[in-house]
Order: sequence, then structure tokens, then C-alpha cells
Amino acid sequence: MDDYTRRLPAELCFDILDHLGLADIIRMSLLCCRWRLLAFDHPTYWASVSVVLRPRHEEAANASALALATAQLERSSRSPIAVKIHECRRSSRVERAFYRLIKTNMHRVKFLYIASGSLFLTDIFLADAPILEELRVSWRARRFDGPQYFNLPSAFPETAPQLRVLRLKHVGRGTASCPIFTGLNTLVTSPDYCDDLCLPVVFPQLRTLILDGCLGSYTPATPLDARWERWIMQLDRVSASQYTTAALESAIPVFSSIRRVEVIVNPFIGTDPMISALLAGRGLRAQFRAAVRPAPGLHDSEEVHFFDPSSGRTRVLKYGRDMDILHRIRSCLPRVTTLEFSVSTWTDVTRTVRRSYERKHFLSHLTALVIFLDKPLESAWARMDDSHGKQVKLIIFACANLRVLHLVGSDACRVQPIHAVAQFIRGYLSEVTEDNRLSYIETQDVELDGNVEELRQYVTSV
Repeated sequence: MDDYTRRLPAELCFDILDHLGLADIIRMSLLCCRWRLLAFDHPTYWASVSVVLRPRHEEAANASALALATAQLERSSRSPIAVKIHECRRSSRVERAFYRLIKTNMHRVKFLYIASGSLFLTDIFLADAPILEELRVSWRARRFDGPQYFNLPSAFPETAPQLRVLRLKHVGRGTASCPIFTGLNTLVTSPDYCDDLCLPVVFPQLRTLILDGCLGSYTPATPLDARWERWIMQLDRVSASQYTTAALESAIPVFSSIRRVEVIVNPFIGTDPMISALLAGRGLRAQFRAAVRPAPGLHDSEEVHFFDPSSGRTRVLKYGRDMDILHRIRSCLPRVTTLEFSVSTWTDVTRTVRRSYERKHFLSHLTALVIFLDKPLESAWARMDDSHGKQVKLIIFACANLRVLHLVGSDACRVQPIHAVAQFIRGYLSEVTEDNRLSYIETQDVELDGNVEELRQYVTSV
């Protein structure tokens, strides 16, 4: 049988291999000599090393992982490599050999992620890493022995001059003074790591600061002088707990200039002046979302995003699902005129609004409703006749000033039947529009299918 793949140009073969993982590339190399040469002679296909070290009773699997990692590093030649290490909380017999292998190749490592509790970890950071750009370390303390925190060697920043992104979990500084990270752009760590540090000195070029955890607090080691103000104004994004924002109350005017600020709202603290000052401006757009990555310490957390079109600034409040977030920000609710949500989060949004004592105060100022159609609109009114649907109706009925319904399509919904839109308006907005109809319906990336006349009794213009 004729092998038609032999007629493919090498460029097209490489394009095929670019879309495959390592396991599939190895299988492709077993097809014939040509595919073996294409797979083995291209170093970038072997430049991503991902290893999971298992407990001692699975040493055979660990030995195979070590052999595969050795082969990958040999075949990757001199190409930059990305290394991911996941280790269980118990030691393995091959871990010393594995970390020695990584150490000897640190001069080629561009991305390094380590989730480990091995005592051999320190040796890696003593080796020169001239092209290392992103480092993620998650210290996993062993059950019966070993320290609870891992301390980066004080000489590490000098060995990685190109480091731009640093993500640390359960990592401390030890007793030595913290070195200066001259080129770092992004720092994700706990507030404890930064405690007693003068951030403008240690991280002079920082653009993104994320202090994980809702209970920890960062308190500046020095007063917030002019140097601090210049440093804060160069930041593009800040994420911190409410304890930290309360400690930085004196810097409210400076923090207000940052493009994106995220605050993890603590249920045991009242609304601090920092949150009230951050939610400045008029004509705010509020968007409720399910948290992509739940805030540490907050299970089932949600987010509400406030966007000020006049300044282009975004404020994000992360809160627990059982928190009355509208009551916390009640002073700024009259300035929120647009509510945005997706069909998939419709139930969460209505639950958030329903449980708040401020719902009437919030909804009475809304003039526009923006719905992202990540699902067909029919799923939003599927439960209209049950107790939940009736409660939702009572919420929407408070939108006395609602004038605009904006529908935004997605890959999951490019065509929306008009009868579904009419059903949504009739079910949830009928009392709002009975005496004072919607001014118009706007659509974006979605086509309305059906007879437009069905909407005339509810909408002035479509």
C-alpha cells in the first residue's frame, strides 16, 4: 500500500507534530523511518519536561519518569526548556538524581514550576539560570519531617537576571535580608512573604502585585512617602485582602489611579474607606462572575467587576457566596447604571441580589441590562414558574428605569430565536415594560431569528 504521507512536505509534517503532545509524538515516531527522523531531529518537541514523582512503593514509575526526562533533555539539544515537577509528600529514591539532572540543565530553563517538599530543592536555585523568565514554587511540606516553609537562597536573583514572573506558595525569606529583584514584573505570593519589606526597594520594576489569602495582611515597613507613591502609580494591577487595603488607607488617592485593583472582601470587616474610594466615577458597569480561581480562604467565592468607562479602570471585589456584597458597597450603588451577566450565571446573580437588603436601592438605578449568551436565552426562563422564578420576577420588577436590553452572542449561541427573547421579556420584564416600554434592544455577534413584530409590544426599537 502506498504511503501518501511520504508525499507531504516537511513543513506540513512539522505543523502536524506541533499540534501533538509528547506521547503522541513518540507514537508517530514508530510509524516509519521518515516520521522517526522528523520527530527525533526537531529539538523543540522535547523541550517541555513534565514529571510526577510518586511514593517509594512506585519506584518503577519514578525510574521510568527519570529515564524519559533524561532522554527529553538530551534530544532537546540546546533549545530553551520548560520544566514542571509535581512531587508527592513522601520522599522518593530517585529524587536526588532527578534534581541533579535539572540543576545541570538550569542554564537552558526558561520556565520552571515546582510543587515539592524535597530538601534537594535548594541546589537548583544555586545554579546559574541566565534565561529563566518565570518561576513558580509551591512548597509541599512532608508529613513527618522537614520544614513547613521553603526559603529561597539569598543569591538566587543574581543567578536569574532575566526573571520576570515569580509565584510563591508557602515560601519564606528566612533570617537573611531579602535580595533585590531588579527586573521582576509580576509577583504572586502571600502577604507574609512581603511583611516588613520596603516593596519599592526590593521590587523596583514591579507592574503586577497579587497578595494571595483573605486573612493575611501586609503592613509597609516604612511610611508611604513620595517614593512609595511613585512606585504605586507604576503598577497596573494589585490584588490584596481587605486587611491589607485597610492597612494602606493613607494611600487611597494613589491607589485610585491604578488601572485594575482586586480586593478580597473579608466577612468580619466592615467596608473600609479604600473600597469606597476605589469605586469612584459615575455610570458604572457592574458584572457578576463566578470566580475562575476561588480566593484562598473563600470557598465558593464569587466576583463582581466594576468598570468605569470614563477612566477605563476596573475594580474587582471577591467575596464568599453567603456574603451580602451589595450591603458592603451600598454607598456606590446609585452610580451603577448597567448590570452585566451571562446566562450561565443567571441563577447566581439573582441569588446574590435576592439575599441583599439593598436590592431595591441597587436595581432602581439600572438603565441597561447586558446579557452574554454563553447559553441560549431559553435556559434563563426555564424555571420561571417555580418558586425561584417568582423570586427573580420580584427582583427584576424593581428596575423601574430599565430602558435597554443588550444581547451579546458567543460561539455557543450565534442565533437567538425572537420568541425566546419575547418570552424572557414577558416573563421577567412585563410589569416593568407594561407602562413604560424598553427603548430598544441591542445585539452584538448574535442574530435574532423570527418575526420582529413579536417584540413591538415591549420594545420601541429593535
